[in-house]
Amino acid sequence: AQLHVVHIPKTAISSLMLQTRGQLKHLARQVYAGEKCLRHFETHSPGAMRVTFFRHPRDHVLSQFHHCRDGPYSKRNRRRGFPAGSHDALGDLTKWLSHFSTPSTTADWGCYNPWNMQARYMTCSCTTYIPPWVYCAQHLPSAEAPARPVVAASLAGLERVHVVGISELYSLSTCLLLATVCLRARRDASACNPLPDCCFCDAPAGCAARHVTHGVGNHSRPADLPAPALHAIDRMTTVDHVVYRAALSRFMQDVRALEKSLNRTMLCETGPVASSVRRVLRSAGMNREEYGVGNGRVF
Repeated sequence: AQLHVVHIPKTAISSLMLQTRGQLKHLARQVYAGEKCLRHFETHSPGAMRVTFFRHPRDHVLSQFHHCRDGPYSKRNRRRGFPAGSHDALGDLTKWLSHFSTPSTTADWGCYNPWNMQARYMTCSCTTYIPPWVYCAQHLPSAEAPARPVVAASLAGLERVHVVGISELYSLSTCLLLATVCLRARRDASACNPLPDCCFCDAPAGCAARHVTHGVGNHSRPADLPAPALHAIDRMTTVDHVVYRAALSRFMQDVRALEKSLNRTMLCETGPVASSVRRVLRSAGMNREEYGVGNGRVF
């Protein structure tokens, strides 16, 4: 089987590939990750298994800004005029958000355009390469990748992804990916039980993650931002919020289904995994009925 990873920037896909590529190559004939539209993968490899991760839109936009502002590669390659250079990261962020205050903005200094980037990857049709490395889905809105994708089309794209991960639940998402690829390749749940022990609730410790920072150090989080900045981010990610909630609901249901296939518990009742799940669901404004986990075992 072929495994293609739709790499939406700043959603932990670089970390995922660093940590799991070796394991995935034992399960799939070809493993390829690219920052390209979902439709590109569907067109060129319609039979491949498709994977992507989603991230809470507020964290996602903030991460894009800091990557463009502080990342060594971005510093070398972005165009003149980017709001950076001061010691006031919040001030620079405010200027950056103000620059993108309208969805028609196309000037992005050769870095990311934050308008509904995750939904754009699910709907865009462009395959044009924009030097030196960026595809239109992350670079600028156009007729092929509009700043406000149609919600129905974005959700339809999500449904065509075979494995959906959540960046904030990275370890659990990694376990889901490895197990799902194994089940598809071997069609035998007993052959897929040798997942890392850390995937399951009876493990003595959780999974250690290898985080790729792209040279960007610790930075502010949405909780540190003033209300006007959060409002600006929410305004440019209205479709992404819908897609993220749908992805999170799908993810929770897929993990529960995997538990049944493997006859092992992954959504723990207590501990760091349970705390992370509660926090992520609260941040998305979701309740039990919305995510379909069922009897409230986690909560």
